[in-house]
Amino acid sequence: MKTIDMRFDSNLIQSWIGKLFVKFKCDAFELTNSVTQIVGLYIGDEVYAFTNVQEAVDYFGKDG
Repeated sequence: MKTIDMRFDSNLIQSWIGKLFVKFKCDAFELTNSVTQIVGLYIGDEVYAFTNVQEAVDYFGKDG
């Protein structure tokens, strides 16, 4: 069975503990309540870009 881990890196998320969340930027929510492009997070002195990648995933295929 193939195992695919699509979670956020927990070390990255934990590194934000104790830092100031400054702001976020993304496209306007005009037709839907979700973001399908880049979300920019400004945390402490760092800037992060989260992207939403939508692609077909073979859940039942063989390891390749």
